[in-house]
Amino acid sequence: MTLLIGSCSPKQVVVTADGICMETKGGYKTITATDLTKVFPKPKATVAIAHHGENLLQGKAVQQVVADEYAADPSFFESAQPDAIADRLATDLDSIVRWTMNNIAESKNCAFWVCGFERGKDAPAILEVKWQKEPTGIAFAKTPGGDLFLSGSGQEFIKKYTTDQIDGQFSWDKLWNATEHYHVRYHEKLWRIAEQGQVAAGQQVFGGKKIRLVITPSAWHWETAP
Repeated sequence: MTLLIGSCSPKQVVVTADGICMETKGGYKTITATDLTKVFPKPKATVAIAHHGENLLQGKAVQQVVADEYAADPSFFESAQPDAIADRLATDLDSIVRWTMNNIAESKNCAFWVCGFERGKDAPAILEVKWQKEPTGIAFAKTPGGDLFLSGSGQEFIKKYTTDQIDGQFSWDKLWNATEHYHVRYHEKLWRIAEQGQVAAGQQVFGGKKIRLVITPSAWHWETAP
């Protein structure tokens, strides 16, 4: 129960996430938090990891799981290509993700984004590694994102805008050459459309505190902090 919005250009990668956490038991959903942090930048790095899906892995909060990954090999996360980091997460976390999903009947998926740049280079990336429960078992996929990438349950209300323009001013195909200000405004427009969509559908699949991180080839900063 999340909405992740990511956009890329050679100057910045921008990631927006909601803060809601829901627990499902017996078919009933309960909101357990509205300020859960789902984006985790690494100090001294030009990458961040974002998350949606199961928030506890073998009883450990995902935020701590990511912090442990960073602490185990700081220099790797500060210098590696995003693609290599995604492969590292897929290997390191596979067993605890599968254990968690197999032991929670209501579990559907668990996914991580790797967002940002190899330090000093202007090739942006958002990659998703995702474990998905299927009738035949738990499937794994690694997916590269484009100029605009969406994930989580909330994407249902805005996924058309990965190929359609919002209006005459805002369109996914303008993101590559756009400023940070344009990216932020674009995310805000998508967010409002998604909010309106879930209200119209009588659902709540994302919400709570919204945060937004901006990553450049040399640093990162919070545009909207946790």
